[in-house]
Amino acid sequence: MLLRVFIHFHGEKIVLLLGGFDKGRFPKAKRQQREINNARKLLTQFKERQRRERRRRD
Repeated sequence: MLLRVFIHFHGEKIVLLLGGFDKGRFPKAKRQQREINNARKLLTQFKERQRRERRRRD
């Protein structure tokens, strides 16, 4: 089992994006790239939620 942790610094916060898959079962680089792309997508969604919340508070 491979556990990949992506981090992003958002102001004073650290955002952790966790993902895991069985690299022995899915050894190809294509799967790895898919996991990276998924983490980027989650980060984009997180940033959008943060923007909406800021607008609502202002």
